[in-house]
Amino acid sequence: MRTSEQSAPGSRNGADRSRLGAQVVGRVAERLDEVLEAILRKLKVAIPSYATLDDPALHVEERARVTALVLLGLRATLGQPYDETLIDAVRRTARRRAVRGFPLAAMLRSRDIKVRIVWDFIAEELARLAQSDPNGAYGLTIELSSRLLDSSAQLRQEEIAAYLDTEREHTSTGEQTRRKFFDDLLAGTSEDPEDLHKRAGRLGYRLGENHAVALLTVDGPGVESSPVNNEVQNVLRRLNDAVSFAIVGAGMPLVQMRNDSVLAVFPALREDGERAISQVIESAIGPVQVPPGCHLLAGLGRIEPELRGIALSYRQALRTLEGAHATGMHSGVVSYADMLPSLLLLEDPTLAKDSWRTTVEPLFVYDAENGAQLVATLSVYLEERGVLATAAKRLFVHRHTLAPRLEQIEQLTGRSLQNRNDLFMLDLGLRARMFAQEKAINDES
Repeated sequence: MRTSEQSAPGSRNGADRSRLGAQVVGRVAERLDEVLEAILRKLKVAIPSYATLDDPALHVEERARVTALVLLGLRATLGQPYDETLIDAVRRTARRRAVRGFPLAAMLRSRDIKVRIVWDFIAEELARLAQSDPNGAYGLTIELSSRLLDSSAQLRQEEIAAYLDTEREHTSTGEQTRRKFFDDLLAGTSEDPEDLHKRAGRLGYRLGENHAVALLTVDGPGVESSPVNNEVQNVLRRLNDAVSFAIVGAGMPLVQMRNDSVLAVFPALREDGERAISQVIESAIGPVQVPPGCHLLAGLGRIEPELRGIALSYRQALRTLEGAHATGMHSGVVSYADMLPSLLLLEDPTLAKDSWRTTVEPLFVYDAENGAQLVATLSVYLEERGVLATAAKRLFVHRHTLAPRLEQIEQLTGRSLQNRNDLFMLDLGLRARMFAQEKAINDES
């Protein structure tokens, strides 16, 4: 009978475990081509920066880099020292990535993918070993996984250091190239869409067939003062990082900090809709904290077709922010479609004044004289698209309390809440009133 010490998973001596480890890693090394193909396929699907590698020379370079990383990882799992030649290959490729303007985040994400796939192949061989030697496979799994993680962390630091050192040397040229690319996209003046696609690929971006542009800004009192402005710039950098990883159906956005804002160009599918993109932006910016008294506002243009649609969506995002500020909105994500009625009112102040006087003015008068909440009730009812349950919940009243209020709104305004045209006019009236109030405040200040 074997003793409990002999049967324990960790009882195998070091020489036996090293022999088994060499067998497992050796079998993975024999499948190197298979490992490389699995990694390159995954990179093209998961990371837009790699999907744009249409230059054969870049394919050769990337394959050499992946080969170096895989061989280093396999050697590290056996406890062998690093090969300086392979490490230099990793550093050289990281430097080339920085020079070409490939995002550091994409490079690091690709590393995680490589490590995961290498481990999948090792785990496959360990599973075969476990069929004949479960105790040996158990102890070896712990040891190999630990070594692979340690080596990955060390190589990650080598890559980051090489990338950042090179980026600092080439920041001026690289930034000018990226800014010129964005300027051309937003101007919509390029006569050669194919050239823009190629330039995007060299920068690690992938353009789509349809796009929506978002502009994110931080505003508030004292934002121009040095201490607050420094905080705002830090917030914008965090926003830049957060939105860079936001993914809608068609992939990751192109993101750039532009003075006092963050610009994001989302490759979009028509079925995504602006609402889906808006929700993705809200999720990305939700954890970001702004300085006290400041507000984070995002304007989102419509999804427009072709590359020239980027310029159109960008102008829509700008107009959306202008409209939001003019109507007293200071935070959240606002779409061009939702802001369009307000933008129409802003074109003609007289029309705005007439809009609220002929629709919702009786509600403001009634609330002022009776301490009622008909204006708030109508506003919430419209925002909830006529869903009584959610409107009542937001107003902290029972549905039976809400119904008489809605009837009173209809009586005072002479508008039916069941008629689409009347609903539109009431919404327009509320927007016009907000615009008038905001204008009065700005005129006083």
